[in-house]
Amino acid sequence: MNEVNWLVWLGLVMLFCTFTYHPIFQTLLFLALLSVTLRMRIPALPIVKAGFMVSLVPLFVNVFIVHGGSHVLFTVPRELRIGIISIPTMVFAGNITAESSIMGVIMCLFLVNMLFAFQIFSKAVTYDSILRLLPSFLPNLSLTFSVALRFTPQVISDHHRIRDVQRSRGVRFDKARITEALRSHASTITPTVLSSLERAFNVAESMACRGYAGTRTRYKTTRWSSRDWLALTAYFTAFSLILYSKLIGSYDFWPYESLSVSVPNLTSLLGPAMLFVFAGGDDE
Repeated sequence: MNEVNWLVWLGLVMLFCTFTYHPIFQTLLFLALLSVTLRMRIPALPIVKAGFMVSLVPLFVNVFIVHGGSHVLFTVPRELRIGIISIPTMVFAGNITAESSIMGVIMCLFLVNMLFAFQIFSKAVTYDSILRLLPSFLPNLSLTFSVALRFTPQVISDHHRIRDVQRSRGVRFDKARITEALRSHASTITPTVLSSLERAFNVAESMACRGYAGTRTRYKTTRWSSRDWLALTAYFTAFSLILYSKLIGSYDFWPYESLSVSVPNLTSLLGPAMLFVFAGGDDE
């Protein structure tokens, strides 16, 4: 698929992911994204680990701070006594409910699915192909984004190199006092900025020598094959089915109101399923 279809695909996956907290649909979406990830030979375990680390905060908040729901699993007392020592539990005191626990798990799935979708998108397309989609009346903006995206890794590398040089000269970055540590880190800012400015001047001189005048030309245009048009048609059909299923309540689920899970119907399953017919087929 071309970059336009991948943009539409990413938008629809994010839309569907935010449309429902239904555990069945979130689980099916996770399995579908996992299959596309494996088909495109993207390492899935680091994504799952990163999603789990990101999900720890909403999981902890939903389980131990949000005390809504009527199905109580256990109760955290206001004070924990260890011998003669009494430790107040503060905001954690209260009922730990099944509703809040289920909501925490669903939020974990939600964040992991988002990470999977963005990882697939970044594997399938390049930054340059996305910048080419900007309108022709925004050439300077697209150039700015392109240069910034290309320079960011180099600036980070320069900062690490300068910090290593400073450390070899006896500068300590792990001092106990915060003011001294900040002063040590500040000593790397000026060389990093000067290195970035030198690189920017070199790029500006190179562009001037090559006759850059701010006018937009296209070295490469987006190609549309019959498969791309078919995929775009499928995505618009999927959007219509997902929107219709949302309006009739097929994706509705809120654990704090009811723990009963409705069985998905054919229409509610067909819409998201159409998102994965063309994804990852030939984009390895």
